[in-house]
Amino acid sequence: MDDDVSMATDRRYTLGIVDNDPLVADFLAHGFANTPMDVLWALTDAGQALTRCGQEGTHPAIVLTDIEMPGMNGRELFHTLRERHPEMVAIGISAFPDLVAEPGLVVLPKESRVEEIVRLAGMLLHDDSLTRWFPQSPHANPLSDAELRALDCYAQGKTMLAICHLMNVSESSVKTFVKRACRKLNVHSRTEAIVTCVRNNWI
Repeated sequence: MDDDVSMATDRRYTLGIVDNDPLVADFLAHGFANTPMDVLWALTDAGQALTRCGQEGTHPAIVLTDIEMPGMNGRELFHTLRERHPEMVAIGISAFPDLVAEPGLVVLPKESRVEEIVRLAGMLLHDDSLTRWFPQSPHANPLSDAELRALDCYAQGKTMLAICHLMNVSESSVKTFVKRACRKLNVHSRTEAIVTCVRNNWI
């Protein structure tokens, strides 16, 4: 029994990601670095994702899909996967999860943290090692509270106007916070800065 527990703890799972926004798909893919999940692909088209799910070598254990997408949406993808690949776990994400009512499909808010998605996958896969998983931050956070908050707001999809209102600062101040954060983290873009923060569990 002890050997079984050890094997379950060390097990890794493959993940496929679908979101019609390529920036969100890329952001999600980077966010699963240093987790028990290995991203096989991150696509913007549900039809392409369905094809990958049916091919050897690109068949993931878990599919994380946006709900509202042009063409085949997340609901349709979920039902098709359940028919063709009943062993596969599907998790939905949506900007309005409370408005999504789909029997059998669990839908999380788009701003959910990576550990929430990992733990939900553990519940659906009946793997306690995932339900207990928590990210470890290997580095000290060099960012100020303002710099971190600005990046966190952007990560949640807030607009510049909304961030200025929440932080009670000017647009130039927000840009300065982001620029300083990028310099401290040695990255070249806001997206890279956000990914670094997510990887280290700072936001």
